[in-house]
Amino acid sequence: MIEFIMQPTLNTCMATCISMCTGLDLNEVIESAHEDYISASIGTLPVYFKYLKSKNIPFDDLEPIVGQQIDFEVGYYYILCVPSPATEGMLHGVVLDCSDCEEEWKILDPLKGWGKKYYEWSPWSREIDAIDINELDSLGVDFRFKISDLESAKLNQ
Repeated sequence: MIEFIMQPTLNTCMATCISMCTGLDLNEVIESAHEDYISASIGTLPVYFKYLKSKNIPFDDLEPIVGQQIDFEVGYYYILCVPSPATEGMLHGVVLDCSDCEEEWKILDPLKGWGKKYYEWSPWSREIDAIDINELDSLGVDFRFKISDLESAKLNQ
């Protein structure tokens, strides 16, 4: 089961999302890949592709879907690319937890707890800082992790 982690700095959302999905230690993810990710001039995601492959973590590198509806599947974690709710003009990473179709799917936004706006899946509480991710006009999928594959990879380590 995935556990929420608050990002330690305002620019470590992707490292935090990867840590939440895979169970890798957040500090190790940051030390191993974050600086290269932030400093990459073109193609930042391949930094994390290379890192995850070096750790034998299975993931799907999805082709960008532009102008099409994205069908999310039960049994997966997705890292979504969304407009930053904290910094205008920037992008932000959040996790969509589709582990259980019996429960409502969950958004885990590593910004939650920073006292800034953050995303949720249809927030019933309507906390003052919560934004309903379903109200977005567009979003992208950076990574998709099949939960059963992640569990098998952990057993084989």
